[in-house]
Amino acid sequence: MTPLTNFKGIFPVVATPFYPQGDFDEAGFRSLLAHLGRSGADGLLLFGIASEFHKLTDQEREKALRIFLEYPMTTPMLKMVSLTDQTWEVALPWLRRVQSQGADAVNVFPPHFLKPSRAAIKEHLARLAEAASVPLIVQYAPRESGVELEPEFFLELAAAHPMLAGVKVEVQPPGSFIARLAQVAPRLQTLVGYAGVNMLDALARGASAIQPGSGFVEVYRAIWMHYAEGEEEAARRLYARLLPYLALWMQHPEYIIAVEKEILRRRGIIRSAYCRGARWTLDARDEQVIDRFLREFLPQLKPRTGEALSHED
Repeated sequence: MTPLTNFKGIFPVVATPFYPQGDFDEAGFRSLLAHLGRSGADGLLLFGIASEFHKLTDQEREKALRIFLEYPMTTPMLKMVSLTDQTWEVALPWLRRVQSQGADAVNVFPPHFLKPSRAAIKEHLARLAEAASVPLIVQYAPRESGVELEPEFFLELAAAHPMLAGVKVEVQPPGSFIARLAQVAPRLQTLVGYAGVNMLDALARGASAIQPGSGFVEVYRAIWMHYAEGEEEAARRLYARLLPYLALWMQHPEYIIAVEKEILRRRGIIRSAYCRGARWTLDARDEQVIDRFLREFLPQLKPRTGEALSHED
């Protein structure tokens, strides 16, 4: 069986809103899903790094998963769920659960704690790929995981497991890895995360989708549409305006998570920009930069489209 899902376009990672005191904000989560459903996104990923997945309780993960998969989107889009467990014995029950509840695809963040062997990583991915009934994407993020692999590693997996549909490449810079992967394993689709810092080069080298955060999806979507319609100069101009902000905020993952939550709060989509510890604390200069960003990209950013939030929620 070969996966037919086409991962093409903008697939933002869904943030996890919290109340100011730190509790999971269900109403804010629904508001964010409503907004993303109208943002022009082509799909969504839950439990990515920008979801602060590692800061959630099992009960919160279950609640967020249920809401995410059951939420009625106003436009068709793929719903992808990330499996982040460090052992396949724990990840397999979650895989079966998300498949049975309607996920369109799964993203697998391979085990990395205590630097497992290549054989252990390969077994983890193989076990999940064998049990998958939906397309599987492997997230390769060596900076965050400390695990380094090469394109040929994914070729071996793809040859043995048809449900392996692609690789989320977060190598910096990603261009040569994408090109090599396309050469040795052309069946695999390539998604690019890392806030899309190298998105135009990645697209030119064969990437099919970009996975940014949730804060300003419309800007990524505008760049994507210019590029897809052959308006490469317009895409480059808009990308060139966005890049200095990304270069600043992507100095640390917690930095851009805090920034994007503050942007979502200012846009009225979530009520609080609270990030659970360990967190990045924004200072007065950061607030000024966010002010300038929102003024500069006002034409691309739509008015708030989330569900109504009240102080009583």
